[in-house]
Amino acid sequence: MTDARILLHPAFPLLLGAIVTAALPPRKRIYFSPVFTFLSLICLFAVPAGSLMTLPFLNGMELLFFQSTTLSRLMCFFTLVVVFCSQVYSLGREKGREGCWSLVYAAAACGVLMAGDFFTLVLWWEAMSVGAVFLIWSRRDPKASKAGFRYLMIHFLSGNLLLMGAVLYASQGITQLGPLEPGGAAYWLVLAGVGISAGMIPFHSWIPDAYPEATIGGSAILSGVTTKVAAITLLRLFSGESFLLGMGIVMAFWGVLYALRENNIRRLLSYHIISQLGLIIAAIGIGTPMAKDAAVALTIGNILYKGLLYMSAGSVLYATGRQKLTEVGNLFKAMPITSVFFFIGSLAIAGVPGLMGFAVKPLVVSSAVYSYQPVAELLLYAAGIGTFLSIPLKLGGHMLWGTHPAPPILRKPKTAMYVGMTLLTVFILAIGFVPGLLYSQLPWQEEVHFSLYTADHILSEVEFLLAAWLAYRLMNPLLHPKDFISLDLDWFYRVPLPRFFLALSRFANFVRLSVWKGILVLVRALSRFVRNPVSYFMKPIDGGDSTEEYCADKYRLPVGDGALLILMVFAVVYFYVTIF
Repeated sequence: MTDARILLHPAFPLLLGAIVTAALPPRKRIYFSPVFTFLSLICLFAVPAGSLMTLPFLNGMELLFFQSTTLSRLMCFFTLVVVFCSQVYSLGREKGREGCWSLVYAAAACGVLMAGDFFTLVLWWEAMSVGAVFLIWSRRDPKASKAGFRYLMIHFLSGNLLLMGAVLYASQGITQLGPLEPGGAAYWLVLAGVGISAGMIPFHSWIPDAYPEATIGGSAILSGVTTKVAAITLLRLFSGESFLLGMGIVMAFWGVLYALRENNIRRLLSYHIISQLGLIIAAIGIGTPMAKDAAVALTIGNILYKGLLYMSAGSVLYATGRQKLTEVGNLFKAMPITSVFFFIGSLAIAGVPGLMGFAVKPLVVSSAVYSYQPVAELLLYAAGIGTFLSIPLKLGGHMLWGTHPAPPILRKPKTAMYVGMTLLTVFILAIGFVPGLLYSQLPWQEEVHFSLYTADHILSEVEFLLAAWLAYRLMNPLLHPKDFISLDLDWFYRVPLPRFFLALSRFANFVRLSVWKGILVLVRALSRFVRNPVSYFMKPIDGGDSTEEYCADKYRLPVGDGALLILMVFAVVYFYVTIF
C-alpha cells in the first residue's frame, strides 16, 4: 500500500472528523459525527483484504502501520457500526464534545485492529485510552471525573506494560504482530498489558467503575469497543494459551455472580460484560480454529446486543432520571418501545433461538466439546445459565414488570434514540435468522463446519432456558434487588491504596523536610566558617558576637599582654640557665 493511500485508512476520516467537529458550534457539531463514521466505513470497504502499508521508524526499522486482514476488516466494521448507531442515538442530546471524542476513540480502535507491529499497536492503544476517558468526562459530573481518572490510571498501566513487552521483543528482533512463543518476560508483560484492558481479574473493576459514569451514548460505545478490541488482540497474540482458558472460566462466573447481586442497572450490565469476556477469553485459550471463530463471533455479538442493552438502559435513565432497580418497575406500560428493544437485546444475549445470541453462543461450548475438554464444557454451560438469570429474568423482570411502581416519566426518549436502537436490532435479527451472514465472514470458517438450526441444538437451548427459568423461580427471594454497594477487588485500590500512598507521601515529605533542614544547618555552619574561620578556634577578646565577619582587631591581644608574656618567657629561660 503506497503512502498516498493512507487517506483510505479507516482511522483517517475519523481523526479528520474529530478536528472538524471540535471546531464547529455545538448545535451543528452533533450532526457531523455520524457522517465521518459513515465515511470511515466506506474507506474500510475501499481497501481490499491483504493491503499493507509501512512507515519508516527508528534505526531503519519499518512500522507495519496498516494491515488489512479478514479479521481486522470484520472487527473494524462492527466497531464502526456500534459507534455509528451510538452517535445517531446521541443526536440532539450530546454533551460537550462527546461526538468529537467518540471519533477519536473509534479511530484509535480501528488503528489497534489494523496494526501490524507492536509500536503501532502501542501508539493506538494509548490514543484509545485518551479518547475513552474524555468520553467518560463528557458527562461533566464529579463521579464521572473521578471514574475517568481511575480509568486513565489503569489503562496507562496497561499501555506501559505493553510498551515494556514491545521493547523487549524489539531487542530480540521481533516487531511484527503474530502468535507469540510462550515464556519470557516480554511474553507475560504483553499478556498482562492486554489482559488489563480485556478485564482480566483482578484488574476487571474498571469496567463497572467507569462505564456507568459515562454519558448514555458514550457508555454504549465504550461497552462495544475497549474490551472487545483487547480480546481480539489476545486472539492475535495468545491463541491456545492454557492460562486464558482458566482465566476465562473464572471471569465468566465472577462477572455473572456480581451481576446477580447488583442493583444499579448500568453496573449490572457492566459486570455482565466481564462474564461474556470470560467466555470469549476461554475460547481463545482453547485455540482451535472453531474456538477462534467462536471468540470472534461472540465478540461481535456482544458488540451489538450489549450496545442495544446499554442504549435501552440509557433511555430509562434519560426518561426517569433513575438507574437503580429498587427505584424503577413496571416500565413496560410507561415505556413500551424501549421495553421491546431491551427485551430483544436481553433474549439475544441469553441465546434464544431466532436471535443473534443463538448463532454465536453455542460455538463456544461446541468448541470445548470438539477439543475434548468436558470440564470446560460443563463450566461454560453453567456460566451461560447465569446470563439468562441476570439479564432477561432479574434485570428485565424487575425493570419492565417488577413489584416497584413505575417512576414518573420526566421526558420522552428522542426519536434519534429509537433510530439508533432500531439499527442495532436489525443486525441482531438478521444474523439470528440467517447466521450464514456472519459465519461466511469468519476468518477460519473454511476449516469449521457448524450446523446451527438442527433439532438437537434448538431442543438443548430450550431445555437450557427452561432450567434457568426454574432456577430463577427457586432463587427469586435471593435475587430480589437490594439497595446496597457491592464491594469488589477495586476496594483495595480505591480505599486502602490511597491511604497507603497518602502515608507514603507524608513519610517522603517528612524525609524531605528533615534533609532540607539538615542542609540548611550545614549551609549556615559553612557560611559562618567562611565569614570567620578564626571563631571556631578562639573567641573575640571583647566578648562580642563571633558570628560577625572576621576582624583582626577583635582577636589581637593588647601590647601589654604581649610584653608580659615575653618577660615571663625570658624569666623562665634565665632561671633555667642559671640553675642548670
